[in-house]
Amino acid sequence: MKTQPVPDRAFVGLSALAGLAFGVAAGLALFAALRYEERITPRAFDAPSWLDERRSANIDSHGHTPRQAMALDLTERVLRAGSTRSDVRALLGPPERWPIFDERPWFSREDEARWLGATDGTFAIGYDWLFLDFDERDVLVRWRIVNSYE
Repeated sequence: MKTQPVPDRAFVGLSALAGLAFGVAAGLALFAALRYEERITPRAFDAPSWLDERRSANIDSHGHTPRQAMALDLTERVLRAGSTRSDVRALLGPPERWPIFDERPWFSREDEARWLGATDGTFAIGYDWLFLDFDERDVLVRWRIVNSYE
């Protein structure tokens, strides 16, 4: 009867380490691929495009709406602290409310939100909203983009 050679323990240990390293690398690559999100190409705020529901709801080839693309310019250049609620509504149209906001501690009855689009553009895991915080005098105090999935 012929006996099989016993593998060197060092070789077995190195093989196990190499397999572990490969498994971790493959897992990280898969996770990165699943979490990959196309970056939104910013564009200048355009009130007619924002207000046109048909155009503002269209998604681009990466799954983003025009409102999502305009959000950066809107929040950095267009919106100004001290603007009145009526000025903001003239610019952005009437507010859009989603029931979840009434349940959130950071959303009061004085505040408003505008829908920007689905977070991932395809599966609608969450929705991006422009959150506007007005004070008791109906003056814009701050704004931010929030996600309904958070």
